[in-house]
Amino acid sequence: MLHNIVLGRYYPVRSKIHTMNPISKLLCIFIFILMTFLSTTWQLNLFLIMLTLLFLLLTNIPIIHYFRTIKILIPIFVILFIIGIIFHIPLLDSFFFMIKITLILFYFTMLTLTTPMTEIIYGLEKSLCFLNLFGLNVPAIALSITEAIRFIPNMVDEGNRILTSAASRGIDYHHSNVMTKLTILKSMSGVILSLSIKKSEDLRRAMVLRLYQRGKRTNFRMNRWKAFDSYMVMIYLLALLVIIKKEILG
Repeated sequence: MLHNIVLGRYYPVRSKIHTMNPISKLLCIFIFILMTFLSTTWQLNLFLIMLTLLFLLLTNIPIIHYFRTIKILIPIFVILFIIGIIFHIPLLDSFFFMIKITLILFYFTMLTLTTPMTEIIYGLEKSLCFLNLFGLNVPAIALSITEAIRFIPNMVDEGNRILTSAASRGIDYHHSNVMTKLTILKSMSGVILSLSIKKSEDLRRAMVLRLYQRGKRTNFRMNRWKAFDSYMVMIYLLALLVIIKKEILG
């Protein structure tokens, strides 16, 4: 079950998206999120789906890796469906909302699959630099966000080890009934949380010993803004303008 979660993992292959500047990737994601909020018709939602599929194909990563992440959204979709029935929300609106959540998840999965964690930190620091005007510690914020994403695959790996250990003692999660699965997940959650806290403490100590928090950090890679970055950002900006014209200006 947990092997399906790929969010937070890096997939090393050659592609145009892998070589993009992390700032341009974050800009494309931010623009896409704006487009999902503004799109209300099925034509525009279909356009967003096609744009997402095109972007994912450019990563040269098998599409199945992205669709595996949908499983973690199934409980959310069930809750949204029940809420829609209770409050008499049109079924088509609920369906489009679920599609938008899925597409946004695809984009964040694409970001982690095509960008090393150090580059995500760099992109967040540069993208959120305007927060320095408010006296906020942007490098610390970027590091905290990235470390939170980084711990997702760590927690998944720990969960897989626990399930494997339980299977060796005769507790088969995959062939158990629903109540047994819920009991196993309940007992697992406390163990995974304690192991994650221990790992975070070990990471904090390692960063202190390496003087990671002192002075201005430098970046290992030379992140130059290429023509392809401008090309992709322009495509998303044009798509946003088209949606704004159709939805707001009419």
